[in-house]
Amino acid sequence: MSDTLLKPGRHGAAHGTATGPAGVTVAPAAPSALATLVAGRHRADALADALDRRFGVRPPLRPGHATGAGIGFIGVGPGRWLVLGDGADGAAFEAMLREAAAGLGAVSDQSDAFLLFDLSGPQVRRALAKGVAVDLHPGVFRIGDAATTPVGHIGASFWRIDDIGDAPVYRFAVARSYAASFIDWLLASAAEYGVEVMAAGRD
Repeated sequence: MSDTLLKPGRHGAAHGTATGPAGVTVAPAAPSALATLVAGRHRADALADALDRRFGVRPPLRPGHATGAGIGFIGVGPGRWLVLGDGADGAAFEAMLREAAAGLGAVSDQSDAFLLFDLSGPQVRRALAKGVAVDLHPGVFRIGDAATTPVGHIGASFWRIDDIGDAPVYRFAVARSYAASFIDWLLASAAEYGVEVMAAGRD
């Protein structure tokens, strides 16, 4: 579905045409298995410890993200995470997480429920500020931070993964049923800066 939502090309202001740099770039992220993980009552710390032993990365107990070899945890609430498996099969990934979280938490495969998008560019903060009630100043929202919040009245989770030069990169997880509305909002909000839609995102 992301391929039909995001057709490569330039949109928006004149400086976003083929002859000039776009202020914002957007691309579908590389395919990942995705599951939700919820800790049992008073078991968030124990679950995080168990997952650290199993995968070599400890899920953050705050709004943030942590990545290991082929797996990433995004804190979306107290004792709640989105878990990404790079290139993994959704059902197999869910089974692996269930085994690792046995007796400590509940796992549900959501690989078909969300779409992932990477947003970047020198004007991406200005564009997002039109609909994101989070301070994205680089000294406040740092690499490794995450947020779950409405984006232009559309619920989403996003996290800052790294920078390209001086420009930040944010990865958004949006419910599939709201993805078209999210893209419409993004293209309208970023139009004045110029938007370049890329064919594929980053791993």
